[in-house]
Amino acid sequence: MKYESRFHEYLHNNLPGSEYDQLPELLGCSAHRRTSLMKRPQDADHTETLIFARLLGKSVVFLMDGYQLGVRGLTEAEKEFHRELEQHPVRA
Repeated sequence: MKYESRFHEYLHNNLPGSEYDQLPELLGCSAHRRTSLMKRPQDADHTETLIFARLLGKSVVFLMDGYQLGVRGLTEAEKEFHRELEQHPVRA
């Protein structure tokens, strides 16, 4: 398989095949949007970034810092919120 980005490779290697095949449905987007996100993960919006984090069992900060996921789609306040949340998790 030819990977469109480092994030695409990471996603393909760490997401169960059934979920990988259903990404457009899980993200609530078109197949074209999914392809765009594989090429340019930095363009993911906040909701897409949160969904990827949940599917992969990783933090938003990990995905932003390691794979540039959502760095254009998140505002500075949203980025800071996730960094703070990672440093000081809320306990239920």
